[in-house]
Amino acid sequence: MGVLKAMKRLMQTILIFSGSERPGPADLPRSRVSGRRLAHAPGWRSTWVAIALAAVVAGCSSPSSLTPEPTPDTEGPCGGQLAIFSPLANGLAPVGTDTTLDVATWNLEFFPLDLPGDYHCPHPVDVTREQQAADLVNILGLDVIAVEEISDPDGFNAFVDLCPNYDGLVSPERRGCNYQRPALIYRKDQVTINSSKLIFTDNEYAFPRSPFEVDMTIASNGRSYRLHLIVVHLKASTDAESRDRRRQATALLKGYLDDQAAQDSTANYMIAGDWNDALEDPLGTNSFPSFLGDPQDYEFLDMPMAGKAQYASIAYSGSLIDHLLVNRAACPDFMKGRVATLTLDNLVDNYRNISDHRPVMVQAPIFK
Repeated sequence: MGVLKAMKRLMQTILIFSGSERPGPADLPRSRVSGRRLAHAPGWRSTWVAIALAAVVAGCSSPSSLTPEPTPDTEGPCGGQLAIFSPLANGLAPVGTDTTLDVATWNLEFFPLDLPGDYHCPHPVDVTREQQAADLVNILGLDVIAVEEISDPDGFNAFVDLCPNYDGLVSPERRGCNYQRPALIYRKDQVTINSSKLIFTDNEYAFPRSPFEVDMTIASNGRSYRLHLIVVHLKASTDAESRDRRRQATALLKGYLDDQAAQDSTANYMIAGDWNDALEDPLGTNSFPSFLGDPQDYEFLDMPMAGKAQYASIAYSGSLIDHLLVNRAACPDFMKGRVATLTLDNLVDNYRNISDHRPVMVQAPIFK
């Protein structure tokens, strides 16, 4: 019998024996062991509950075992791991190719405001940042870049104008001055935008920035591929409430993708962006249990780089918090590819003036 099931059965037995009523979730304190809500019974009943919990927890090797680790998917469409590659090992050079779909996520930090950025107005736009970022986009030659923290839509459009082969699409949402919007940069000769929309606009607790979904068709080398790309920027910070907000966000996103799969199991979905947490933590302290607990249907493509400082998307902290996730329909296409963190900070003078994040990308041989 699983640990959680055994705990539930013991709790039910004792509560029935004691005659106490089951309290509502909002009334329950949290366990220091698991962070979960504990049933509370006054007086001697609480002693019996504590004994029951202690008996169950004593059989666990660690707190994280209260949330079972997922069984790796080795045979399904999301089985295996992508290779890691270093496309910039010999310096700045084109990365995208005609036979691959090259998708990246890149947080540009209050772009293109003069750094340090903030939420106060007026705040000047830094045209040097616009040009420096455009130069990198033009060199790398990626097909699609999910972008986070666009604080000035006009400045973003000016930046896109500096990229002759690209067009852009920025979230229309406004939540105050210098609000950090998700956006998209894409090759206009290869990408056709079918539609775009914001989702979960009514849940600011889980989504301080509403996810931006773009339905697109990418064509290259005589082939085409339809992809629903959702650009996200989840709640930052490491406190318990922030992690809870990210957990709620990922649970809602999974529910949304599950619903889409129920309507059309062939639809290819990717969620790309700044998820603001690492993948390698145990499920008990992880922001992504909804997705990590379903390895048969979802895959974080950058998982092979998780926990390895050389592939961090935040160089100064050694953390990989920018991720690319695909659903079951898209897994067979992307699991044949390879992933990379583009260490532009090692190649570009004063890169910190452009961003505090490195791009994270996947290169999949979809157009071969």
